[in-house]
Amino acid sequence: MNIHGAADKMKALFLSGMTTSMLKLADIPFFNALSPHTLAHLQATIPVRHYKQGSVIARAGDKGQFFQAIAEGAVWVQQADRYHRKSGIVLGPGQVFGEMSLFSGMPISATLVASKDTKTYCFNSNQFLHLLESVPQLHVNLTNLLIERLRRRTHHEGYAPNLVVLAYETESALSQKLVERIIDGIHHYSAGSRLFSGLQNPISDAADPELHSKFNAWRESAPNGQLLVLRVRPAELPHLSRYFEPKDVVLHIIDTTTNYIEHFNSADQVGVADFARVYLGERDQTYCDLEPWAYQLMPAALEKSITSPNSWQEPFNSTLDKIARYLTFKEVGIAMSSGAALGFAHLGVLDAMAECGITYDVLCGSSMGGIVALTVAHLGSIDQAIRQVREQLGSNRKIKDPSLLPRGSLFIGNKIAAAAKATFGDCTFADLKHPAAVVAADLVTHERIIFDRGLVAPAVLATSAIPGFFPPVANQSRLMVDGSVVSLVPVDVLSNRRCGLRIAINVNTKPFASGNDVITGFDGLLQKTQKPLGLKDVLSASWGLLGSWRSSSEALRAEIVINPQTPVESGYNFNEFEKLVDCGRAAMHDRIESIQESIKLMLRA
Repeated sequence: MNIHGAADKMKALFLSGMTTSMLKLADIPFFNALSPHTLAHLQATIPVRHYKQGSVIARAGDKGQFFQAIAEGAVWVQQADRYHRKSGIVLGPGQVFGEMSLFSGMPISATLVASKDTKTYCFNSNQFLHLLESVPQLHVNLTNLLIERLRRRTHHEGYAPNLVVLAYETESALSQKLVERIIDGIHHYSAGSRLFSGLQNPISDAADPELHSKFNAWRESAPNGQLLVLRVRPAELPHLSRYFEPKDVVLHIIDTTTNYIEHFNSADQVGVADFARVYLGERDQTYCDLEPWAYQLMPAALEKSITSPNSWQEPFNSTLDKIARYLTFKEVGIAMSSGAALGFAHLGVLDAMAECGITYDVLCGSSMGGIVALTVAHLGSIDQAIRQVREQLGSNRKIKDPSLLPRGSLFIGNKIAAAAKATFGDCTFADLKHPAAVVAADLVTHERIIFDRGLVAPAVLATSAIPGFFPPVANQSRLMVDGSVVSLVPVDVLSNRRCGLRIAINVNTKPFASGNDVITGFDGLLQKTQKPLGLKDVLSASWGLLGSWRSSSEALRAEIVINPQTPVESGYNFNEFEKLVDCGRAAMHDRIESIQESIKLMLRA
C-alpha cells in the first residue's frame, strides 16, 4: 500500500474522528453533579447548535450570550498577539466554553472558531445562571475548570504547534494498522489536530521552498499544542529534517516481524529533541545498549485494539494509550529530589499512589531520588522496589564503608557499587519497564549530565556520588558526582519528555530552626564537629542546608508539589528506612483526590 496514495482516506478518517457518535449531556464532566432527572430534562429541552468547519461561533469583544458544551467536533479558542499572530487552545468533545462572560458580565475575551464540523448544547444566559443557582456543586466544577485553564495556559504557553512525524515501512501491514490507531488516539486527546497530505512521493532531498512555506504558515496560524501529523518512510527523515523544529516529535515504528529494519541511532540525526521508537513484535536486541527506552507492542495487542476502537484510557496504561498521550503532551511524570536517606520517603509516596490506582508514565530523579526512579522503573512494582531498596540500602552498615586514609571521599563506595550491581546487573535503560532518567554533574566540564541510555548501574553510581562522601565516578573523559550539585529536583527533564502533568516530590523541606531548637542544634552539631570524623557532620549539615534552600524553587516548576515532612536529623541515618517511607505515605493522605482530579482534567483538556 502506498503511504501517500492513502492520504485522502486517512485524512477523512482523521477529520471525522473515526466516529459519528455525539456525546450526551450525561457524558460531559461539567454536568456530573446533576441528577438523572435533571439531565433527562435538559437533554430534551436544550437546543443543539450546528457549526460548519471554519465558521465563527463568537468574536472577541462581543457580549456573551451563551454557555455551550461540545457534543461533537472541536472549537479553536483564538487569541491574537500585538503582531496579529493567532494562537490559543483547541477544545474537544466534552469540554465547555462561554461561562466566564456570562458569569462576570464582561465581553468575550477570545474568538471562537469551529475547527471542524461541530455540534454543541447551547444554554442561554438565564438557563445557565439558573442551573448554577440550583446546583451548588456546579460552582465547584466551574472553579476547577478555571483553575485548569489557568494551569494549561501557564504550562503550555511555550508549546508552539508541533509536527508529529510517523516514520514506518509501507510494506508492513501491521505498521499501517498501528498508524491508523495512533492517528485515532491523537484525535482523541488533541481534537483540533490535522493530517498533512501535501508531501511528494518520494520526498526530494533538495530544499522545497513551497513545503517550507506551508509548514511555516501552519505554525504561525495553529493554536498552541495543536499537532500536524506527517507519515513518511524512515529513509525520508533526513530529507525532511531541514523543516523540523526542536519540539517536533518523530515516532519511528519498527515491525520486527519483517526482514527490513532501518535504524536512526539518535534524534540528532533528524533534528528533533523528541524521538521515540515503537517495536511491533519482539524488540531488536542489537541496538539495546545504544538507544534509550522504547515502546513495545505485540501484534496480538494491536489486533485486539482494532476491535474496540474507542477504548482509550481503558486501561490507562495500555501501550497504545501511552503512545497517544506521549505525542499529545498527556503523560504524567514524577520528578524526585535528592536527600540521601530522606529520599526513602519517595518510596512511601509512590506506594500510596499505587494503593489508590494513580499511575504515571515517566520517572526521573537526582541522587536518592534517581535511585528510587531507576529501581521502580526496573522492577515495575513499588512493592518489589521497597523490598529491594530495604535489602540493599536500608541501614548504615549497607551504605557506609569508611576509608582509613580518605582522599577524595570519606567512604570507599564499594558497598553502594555492589548494591547497584546486585539490583541492576547488566540492565540498560532500554530494558526498563518505564522510561526513566537521572542527572549527575561533570566536575571537568561543569555540565549537567542526563542519563537516559546505556547501562543503568553506572548511572546509579554517578547520580548518588555525594561530593565528600563517595568518590566521583570516572567514565571516559568525565568525572561525575551527585546530581544534586546541579539539579535537586529535575522537573525540567519531565518537560523535555512532553509531560502534561508534572509531579515533584521534594523531601528537603525542613523549616527554619527557632527558639530552643537553635540552642539544641548548635550544641549538638558543635560537639559532633569536634570529634574524629567531624567532617562528616559538617558535610551532612551543609548538604542538607543546600537542599532546603534550593529545592523548593526547582520543585515549583511542577504543577503538583508533594513535600513529605522528613526529620532533617535523619538525613544520613539509613537505619530509619521504615520511618522515612512512612513519612512519604503520610504526605499523600490529603493529596490523593486532588492528584486524581488533576489527571482527569489534563486528559480532558
